[in-house]
Amino acid sequence: IGLISSRLTLEGPIVEDKGAFILSGRRSYADIFLPLANDPVLDETVLYFYDLNAKANYRISDKDRVFLSGYFGRDDFKLGDQFGFDWGNATATLRWNRIVNEKLFSNTSLIFSSFDYRVQIGSTDEGFGISSNIRDWNVKQDFSYFANSDNTVKFGVTAIHHTFMPGRLESSEGIGFNQIELDDRLALEFGAYIQNEQKIGNRLSALYGVRYSGFNFMGEGTAFDIDANGNITGTQEFGAWESIK
Repeated sequence: IGLISSRLTLEGPIVEDKGAFILSGRRSYADIFLPLANDPVLDETVLYFYDLNAKANYRISDKDRVFLSGYFGRDDFKLGDQFGFDWGNATATLRWNRIVNEKLFSNTSLIFSSFDYRVQIGSTDEGFGISSNIRDWNVKQDFSYFANSDNTVKFGVTAIHHTFMPGRLESSEGIGFNQIELDDRLALEFGAYIQNEQKIGNRLSALYGVRYSGFNFMGEGTAFDIDANGNITGTQEFGAWESIK
């Protein structure tokens, strides 16, 4: 228990000798004490953050273990009905660890992540808000190969599907702005790598490798042709999963 924030952690077994979990959370509570100031503006002020971490693992067999982890966090500030903003992150990972043989280990991961923010000017009846979001799905396959006592080889591939939500403008009826929502932008990022960590005697080691990566801007959506002055000269429509650039 703290003056600004407090935290709590719980951990324990899921099944004895097979799995366990840990859950940890934190929250600030300055907003709880603001009404004590007897100020009407402060009575409607929001001021806090929180975050939550969770992780669990379970041994399926002597060679297989799965891990599930997540993080959720948010910061929120609002000054009455005048101004406010909040932003937050969320991510979750499911990972499968397998011992293929005495020299080769495998990690297969599915990862989700999201970031968003929102800014509010004025009240919901006489104001407007701007929001944006980025959301990713990531699949990774990593291997570790212990060739001998002096060489450890790591290699793998990854693919990330990005969804960019550039912006959304929402306004009340009396503010005079039209609601605007920019089209989502989609992309596929991919990569492959291999590296070796080599011990050289008792005092030196070398790490060397190579990586190939790419980024594909893709549909579904509209792409614009723009001249040197920034003017739109044409548009092209692309279907779902169709490569734009």
